Amino acid sequence: MHKLTKRQSNLIAGAGTVLNIAPKSNFGRLRQFDRTDVAALRGDWEKVGGDLRAAIDTAIAAIQREGDSK
Repeated sequence: MHKLTKRQSNLIAGAGTVLNIAPKSNFGRLRQFDRTDVAALRGDWEKVGGDLRAAIDTAIAAIQREGDSK
């Protein structure tokens, strides 16, 4: 298992902080939305998750290249 460096850990913690700025919500209210709205929101968040994964992978690869060059 790959152990995260302090920098990687800070990057992930920062991303978590950004995602945590929205106030907690009553998710039971989602039932009021049309299914197409829920599907659209789900798709949007899946894309955001993919973008975050790609950004983190890019950052980790850059950090690893930086470590390899030393």
